[in-house]
Amino acid sequence: MIAAASAAFAGGVKYASPQAAFEQGLGAYKSGYYEIAIPALEEAAAKGVELNKFFAEFYLARIYSDNTSAFADHAKAYILFQKFADNNADVDPDDGQRAPFVAKALTTLAGTCGTGSRRSGSCRIRSARSITCTTPPPSSRQGRAVRGSPKSISAASARPRT
Repeated sequence: MIAAASAAFAGGVKYASPQAAFEQGLGAYKSGYYEIAIPALEEAAAKGVELNKFFAEFYLARIYSDNTSAFADHAKAYILFQKFADNNADVDPDDGQRAPFVAKALTTLAGTCGTGSRRSGSCRIRSARSITCTTPPPSSRQGRAVRGSPKSISAASARPRT
């Protein structure tokens, strides 16, 4: 199992189909095997059918936001949740299959704005495309702090700096 996990994370695994990648990624996510889930979900997000892409993108963001994981990367999680929220802003609130996941992404983004740094802050959701924060999104683990005045966060402004 460890050898398979290493090969999967290194990108050495080929999936029979995007559907197979999604099923393996979701199963690995639910079992806590993130090292297997990440490449499988990335494959499903890139090549899968619309519904599989939707769930693969959400679960990738969840993996990177998991504080108990060795794969935690809050800056990456923030960007993925923001992209997810932007791409699904038109989801019908009565859509029982997608709406709860979009709501979780928005809630996570709002919580990130309030706890993204040691400074206290607040966040106001105006719509799925406009979240105004007085605290910047979390910096990456490399120690690059994002500083600034209150601003409206969008997918374009949440890109990592290189």
